[in-house]
Amino acid sequence: MKHIYIAKTSSTNEWAKLHLSDYPLPFSVQTDFQTAGKGQMKKTWCSNQGENLLFSLVSDTSKFTVENQFTISKIVAVSIIEVLERFNIEQLSIKWPNDIYYKNRKIAGILIENILSTDCIKASVIGIGLNVLQTVFPEEIPNPVSLSQIKEKAYSIAELKENISEQIIHNLKAFETIDEIYLNYLFRKGEIHTFVNKKQKSRFQGTIQGVAKDGALEIKNTITQQIERFTTGEISFVINNIQL
Repeated sequence: MKHIYIAKTSSTNEWAKLHLSDYPLPFSVQTDFQTAGKGQMKKTWCSNQGENLLFSLVSDTSKFTVENQFTISKIVAVSIIEVLERFNIEQLSIKWPNDIYYKNRKIAGILIENILSTDCIKASVIGIGLNVLQTVFPEEIPNPVSLSQIKEKAYSIAELKENISEQIIHNLKAFETIDEIYLNYLFRKGEIHTFVNKKQKSRFQGTIQGVAKDGALEIKNTITQQIERFTTGEISFVINNIQL
């Protein structure tokens, strides 16, 4: 697999999409600093220069149909946790749809942009930001945490990148039990918690039941006892009285 390094770029996902036809798949592009790093729902990704893992992995995902493209998201999230657990990081979970959490704090974010062709996916640009060495974060970021903060030690960004890339590629090729594993890691599954219905601009209590094939989050409303479906951007979690 070809690995490209650039010291600074606007976004590794944007760079990868511009150079999609320049390299055989899979390939990856890594940077020390993004001037316009992207997250889910047009959010920005902030990171100190050279302190965190910032890269995009581009892979052939043509065996996945458009209807089951959320499976790719599941595979990537589970793969990152599998690697971090090998580095002795515990108490990890996946905050729907694919943020990686340590306890109640965010350690990694994922942005997947699929290149579509009729009823299938030609390729996936998988952007990953993992907090590794950074210990001081901007106040406007509500709940970040890094590996160095968790274990009070330094980690090799290069080693983490190599392991995560290999694990994702491996799991994309052969992963038969992803649904069950993803649900086992799902943040706050089976517990009563407070959520915000962003369409109705109201808080409610409910219990996460699971995730539908199309990626919608299924929550059982504590009052109505009805299972409600939410797609990305329609719901927020309330963590330590902060809407996330």
